[in-house]
Amino acid sequence: MSARPRSRLSAFALALPLVLAASDGARAAEPVYVGSIREGLTAPMSLDVHGNQIAVLEPYTRQIVLYSADGFEQRRLDIDARARALARLRPSVYLFCDRGRASVRAVDVGTGAAWTFLTAAGDPVDVVVDGERCYVLDGRGRVVVTDLAGAVQREIPLVRPGGGTLIAPAALARDATRDRLYVLDQVASSVTSFAGDGTHLGTFGSFGAGVGEVTRGGEIACDLDGYLYVSDRYQGRVTVFDAAGNFVCNIDPIDLGAERMAVPTGIAVDAQGLLYVASTESRRIQLFYLDHEASADVLLARPLYPTDQAGVTCDDLLLVALIERPADAPRPSGADFRLLRGGDLSELVAEASNVPVSEEEPGGGADSVTAEWRPELDCTEATLFAWQVRGRSIDEVGPWSPLQWFVAEPSRPIFQLGRNYPNPFHPRTAIPFQVPAGAEARLRVLDLHGREVWASHLRDSSGGFNEVVWDGRNQEGRRVAAGVYFYQLSADGFIATRKMVLLR
Repeated sequence: MSARPRSRLSAFALALPLVLAASDGARAAEPVYVGSIREGLTAPMSLDVHGNQIAVLEPYTRQIVLYSADGFEQRRLDIDARARALARLRPSVYLFCDRGRASVRAVDVGTGAAWTFLTAAGDPVDVVVDGERCYVLDGRGRVVVTDLAGAVQREIPLVRPGGGTLIAPAALARDATRDRLYVLDQVASSVTSFAGDGTHLGTFGSFGAGVGEVTRGGEIACDLDGYLYVSDRYQGRVTVFDAAGNFVCNIDPIDLGAERMAVPTGIAVDAQGLLYVASTESRRIQLFYLDHEASADVLLARPLYPTDQAGVTCDDLLLVALIERPADAPRPSGADFRLLRGGDLSELVAEASNVPVSEEEPGGGADSVTAEWRPELDCTEATLFAWQVRGRSIDEVGPWSPLQWFVAEPSRPIFQLGRNYPNPFHPRTAIPFQVPAGAEARLRVLDLHGREVWASHLRDSSGGFNEVVWDGRNQEGRRVAAGVYFYQLSADGFIATRKMVLLR
């Protein structure tokens, strides 16, 4: 590998995933242990994951710590607050609940500037940023909805049928695809779901240490398929429910041959489905992947490229999205894209409707396709953008995906290595890259020890964006073991390395 220090993301050899029994009406799922981050952590409480950046709240040292996706600490920022919960408002700006000031505070991790974002939340205990809105959970039993500037748009009372309220609302998650809010009641150890307008939908989970029970809930998170993850501080595990509230499985690293979670609290799921769990007493963040079927009722779209760490240019911008179809539904036929100005999300820069999807499914899967759109942009300086995508089939239009941010540069970079997709993957993945026309470059796949597994010489590039597909085999054509791998582009003094996860 390059001279860069070895990654702090340590991964154990992946044992056979444990298939856990699910209750009636729920599907079985296979949790996979991916690795951990532990360097520099004291007592991590909450975290936020976007693109290639992991932000961790350390309430006891009163700091926010930033890590790259491969586990390298990037910087630390001191915050003068009794903080809990953490959510990214926009690139470099994060929100947290300040219990001492009874407010939601914002901090720019680039400049260190901090300001009051919201004071109208009463007793703020959690905050979620979703697209153009922020959702703040008030411990007194309501959710305050604001725009990205902190202006209150509406309030959602958390009322159960018959007028009953939650005993101790402590954590909030939002399912944007289904327009739902999930609230964890820490005393009852249950999760209550509400529609976007506040309509009560149901309550699931209960106190205990058995199947589908939670002893002491910490935080909750929802993935794009509607699966809800609840960290259990006392049992040292994560309990998983599907969108209907059925118990799916428990994720316990001991069952997967890894170290136990001691007081798991903070929890986050990235756009690729990787689960991040911060354990306060273990002083580390553990990564998992839940191998489950795609949503059975929603046409999902996921932004793949570019992300906020991609380093793209205005004159050669390519948006790539993954469209997943519901089970037994027609194949997706197209995708809609829209591109917004990052500084003002009301400004629509460009849009496209019914963009054709790929003829071949990525990774050989039968339930997903990709769509690509190249908008025409002209910028004279680095500009922040946000984009969304939604899928189409013959008889359905899916929901818009969450916003994906990126910065576009005015000049074309000479070399560029994009994020592979899908990731995690099985059995193959596409690796996007850019090299000048006629230049010679080398793309390598390395294992965790830096040993070369596979390599390709890129001699005939025509410039612009290209892709190489790796099929999970070594140079001799043999399938390699599941686990974490790195792919590296090198040419003329340029070296870039990224991480990917191969499943079996």
